[in-house]
Amino acid sequence: MICCLNPSCTRPDNPDDNRFCQTCGTPLGLLGGHYRPVKRLSQEGAFGITYLAEDRHKLNERCVIKQLAPTAQGTGPLQKATELFEREAKHLQLLGQHPQVPALYAYFEEKGRLYIVQEFIEGETLDKLQQQGCWSESQIREFLLDILPVLEFIHESSVAHRDLKPSNIIRHSSSASPSYLGETRGGRFVLIDFGASKELAAKVVTRGTQIGTLGYAAREQWVEGEAYAASDLYSLGVTCFHLLTGVDLHKLFLDRGYEWARNWRQYLQQPISEELDRILDKLLQEDCQQRYQSAAEVQVVLQPQSPPTLIVSKLGPGDRATIGEAIAIAKPGTRILVRPGLYREGLIIDKPLEIIGEGPVEAIVIESTDSNCILMQTDYARVRGLTLRCQAGTKGKNYFAVDIPQGMLVLEDCDITSDSLSCVGIHGATAKPLIRGCQIHDGKQSGVFVYEKGQGTVENCDIFGNAVAGVSIQQEGNPTIRGCQIHDGKRSGVYVYEKG
Repeated sequence: MICCLNPSCTRPDNPDDNRFCQTCGTPLGLLGGHYRPVKRLSQEGAFGITYLAEDRHKLNERCVIKQLAPTAQGTGPLQKATELFEREAKHLQLLGQHPQVPALYAYFEEKGRLYIVQEFIEGETLDKLQQQGCWSESQIREFLLDILPVLEFIHESSVAHRDLKPSNIIRHSSSASPSYLGETRGGRFVLIDFGASKELAAKVVTRGTQIGTLGYAAREQWVEGEAYAASDLYSLGVTCFHLLTGVDLHKLFLDRGYEWARNWRQYLQQPISEELDRILDKLLQEDCQQRYQSAAEVQVVLQPQSPPTLIVSKLGPGDRATIGEAIAIAKPGTRILVRPGLYREGLIIDKPLEIIGEGPVEAIVIESTDSNCILMQTDYARVRGLTLRCQAGTKGKNYFAVDIPQGMLVLEDCDITSDSLSCVGIHGATAKPLIRGCQIHDGKQSGVFVYEKGQGTVENCDIFGNAVAGVSIQQEGNPTIRGCQIHDGKRSGVYVYEKG
């Protein structure tokens, strides 16, 4: 397809070989001599339009075209829109060196219209991710620790974003290629849309136009037309609140103004720690001076100390000889390092912690017979670099190798098989694991079985040789599967049935 760049065109999609738009008659072709618009992505309010495009000079690499197409009439609105558009280009040129900000490819005028061409960020915006369910505290912490250094970099460059909200933050797909600068971004958060950004002068933007999004913009920004670094931090706090609760901030603001932020805890779906409570409460202060004044301040409060570590060794010196013993004595947040050996045990993870293989995956084997290899019974945990072998139960009972009835289990770089049931079972509305980079194979039933409203993400996994299906989804199971190889199964690749 080729897309018409006439902003007034009501049906811009055209076949590849069209020279003129079949709807409005506008000439079609390559923008700037080598950018081929293929799809209209969005209408940027009264500001402009974005398109997905291919760069013919870079082997059809995807990019994003932003076209200045203001709908407001008159010299004043047009001049203001042009000023914001040029400012966005300058800020992308300045900030695009950071791997979590899109790189600027080009800025030019053609046929009387201004265009920005920038890097295409593959992934999903936070507002779409939140629709899968309210985030847990561990997810909020992961998000803050990843996005705060980006804000610190932006503010140190004397720029305020001024429109920080879930739809302007993308979680980069880990299956995508490296960034413009060659740094891998897999799973990281990328801040987009600098159309409202503005320079900080002595840490303050002087009184000006009201810019931002109702419900997310701080009082000083929305009411007084001023913006500080702390204004972006307020918007960050509101974003976290939305991710935790799913509350519609536009409606909430229209109903209660800024008053809602004084009683934000009443909207929580689940309790949070005292530490995160204090952080969010300070981010959401109505008075700018009562908030954190820099992203660095928030990081100091949030950054965890080095986690306590336990070493499990079957063959040599260590703190414990079995992983189960280490879990029993571990405090929440402990990192358990497992050295090579065959561990015949089933693990119940009942507290937030990490279990990490310290050596080649094939040399660290957990084998179970009358239990799961891993049963998830906490809100958050991380397991990485293990071989998990679930054998048929000797007492006539059957088990998943990894059973996830709740919480966010981050399962990475593991080799998982089951001679009993499916390799991985995800079930229950609160089950939202992230399974990444694993080999999931030779299950007696399916590789991954998602049911009873289970959710979560399976990405970059090699799923093969399973008896029923690579992935089975039923009973309102609703996972995200991306970047996976699913092959050589006995029956189905992906089997969706019974309201899956």
